[in-house]
Amino acid sequence: MFLRMVGLLCFLWSVLPLQAQYHVMYKIKAEYMYGFLLKHDQHMEALVDKPIMGAELSVDFLPNGKRQWPFQWNGASVGAALAYVNLGNPDVLGHAVACYPYLDIPVLRLPWICVTVRPGVGLGFVTKTFDNTAPPGTTSLANPDGTINTAVGSVLNACLRGNLAFEIPVYKGFGITGSVGYLHLSNGSIMTPNSGLNILQAQLGCVYFPQYDAYNRIYVPRVRQSVDRRLSYELTLSGGVRELYYQDNRMYGIASVAFGVHYPLAHIFRLGVGIDAFYDGAFGAVYADYATGNEPSTNYARTYITSSELKNQFRVGLSVQPELVFGKLIAGVHLGVYLYDPIKNLEPFDEAKNGTVSKGIFYKYDIDKEDGWFYTRLGLKYMVSNHFYVAIGLKTHLQKAEFIEWGAGVRL
Repeated sequence: MFLRMVGLLCFLWSVLPLQAQYHVMYKIKAEYMYGFLLKHDQHMEALVDKPIMGAELSVDFLPNGKRQWPFQWNGASVGAALAYVNLGNPDVLGHAVACYPYLDIPVLRLPWICVTVRPGVGLGFVTKTFDNTAPPGTTSLANPDGTINTAVGSVLNACLRGNLAFEIPVYKGFGITGSVGYLHLSNGSIMTPNSGLNILQAQLGCVYFPQYDAYNRIYVPRVRQSVDRRLSYELTLSGGVRELYYQDNRMYGIASVAFGVHYPLAHIFRLGVGIDAFYDGAFGAVYADYATGNEPSTNYARTYITSSELKNQFRVGLSVQPELVFGKLIAGVHLGVYLYDPIKNLEPFDEAKNGTVSKGIFYKYDIDKEDGWFYTRLGLKYMVSNHFYVAIGLKTHLQKAEFIEWGAGVRL
């Protein structure tokens, strides 16, 4: 029996690579990681201790001619990675594990080196959060001695990744690989506190390409098609939940309706404009210091709200929508300006309390004290069919996340 199993394994070991030469082309990479946590806000000042260290294992799946879009991106590959990170302060920040798919887009391809841009989005898990580091009954985020994780409120987080990478072939499928880049972990304010973790890191390791000798023989791009210049009209409905303040222990519903018009400028890029309507139930939370006859629901002294009014929970904006196209996947950063925003005159808290706030569409503001007139939405859409898609988005005000939303839409 043992000899039969060994024989079967040997047979598979010899056959699978031959099959993979014509169906699945892949590279395996193993890298060591070294970097630094950024002190991007006051909560991180006392938490950053030593440099971060970790390791990453990834697999690149190379284009084989079956789809057109990778060749529109200079022979881009799709990959998946698993990363482990010691966050440099294990007693308070703990460790992180991130798993994410990514795109590897060549920007320079020479016989002796290939340089790529590598964006990725996935999930990150951390072992230390506010809940398992703060003593019972903690009522303040003040953390001068750095013994409480005031940056992360949940074990499960979104992972955003961006690297500039290189690969140098050495001998028969083996090579050296490395990168410099950025790693972000955050839950999008689904649970607070949520300062998030921002890491600048460098990686160095090795790569193995089992089918290196066969790949060049079948790597034949399709003939490029002309760009379809027709306008597209898209309507997206999204929703989700979020917390306003870590002491409240209450979730609020969020939702949005977005209508956009897009014009393709190239196979890989389109530009659009849109109208966005947002609902955020957190702006119905009443501050606790006021004897207004209403039940107080929060101690968060950022927005001066003394009664729950539906009008405060809606905002409407106009956005410019540059987007990149990767076949059925569309990624974009929408840049918006509020046209209707009742919250702007309820922040900053102390000024609104004194009744001195009256703002136009554009005004000077401090993001640590108010949301401001500018919003962004980082979004992904995946076309399920020619007319329907699913979507996920992260809405922010500069570096501060408001919410993560999940949705679906229709293209006309």
